[in-house]
Amino acid sequence: MTPFRLILLIAVVFQLGACASKKPKDDSGLSASDQAKISNEPMNFMAEGSDSQKIAGLSTIHFGFDTAVVPTSETKFVQENAQWIKSHPNIKMQIEGHCDQRGSTEYNLALGDRRAHSIYNALVEYGVDKGQLTTISFGEERPLMQGDSEESYAKNRRVNFVPLNAPQPHLSSN
Repeated sequence: MTPFRLILLIAVVFQLGACASKKPKDDSGLSASDQAKISNEPMNFMAEGSDSQKIAGLSTIHFGFDTAVVPTSETKFVQENAQWIKSHPNIKMQIEGHCDQRGSTEYNLALGDRRAHSIYNALVEYGVDKGQLTTISFGEERPLMQGDSEESYAKNRRVNFVPLNAPQPHLSSN
């Protein structure tokens, strides 16, 4: 293991440990009426084919090998995602760039970043408010599918969408 990977691994473990010890709180910045409005909307938060929480109505965007250019076949999904995000102006969305495991860690982090920014720029062109969007790259560190087949490579070359401030469901005490 290279020193960079070791440092990266230690940083990730430290960050995960820090996150696990925090108690959840409502820091969404939304008013009670906005939270009620959003929580009454049909949003389905579930992990389906994604390592991040995926919202029904948003699509994961897939990329070709060694590129951050949005394939023509994915443009429709980017446009649909832009419409969904614009129709939920109180939700802040994290755009996550991912890669397959071919290439160095550093290269894949940079490629994941370019992919996330490619989608960010497309969403802004379609009218999404920049204030709703943030980007992050995970490079090759969070694969959906293990293996050395083209099928696993293709599933891992993607951009996911993760809500940062969506209200969480509250349990009734009844």
